[in-house]
Amino acid sequence: MEYVIWGRPPGATEETLLLARVEGETINDRQAAQRYAGVLEKKHGCTKTRIQEINLDEPLDFLRTAGLK
Repeated sequence: MEYVIWGRPPGATEETLLLARVEGETINDRQAAQRYAGVLEKKHGCTKTRIQEINLDEPLDFLRTAGLK
């Protein structure tokens, strides 16, 4: 599994990708992703953070992701 963090940077009105890599490495631990999301909120003022779990062992299903299924 890989984890990426989405949310709103300070002053933004739209959600954007906030963090996908730390020191060049993907985030492979859910607890680490939760800690990073907390830091983004508390230290950097990001809001509405959420963690997306990506399973690269399975083919991506873009129809399901887009809500078309």
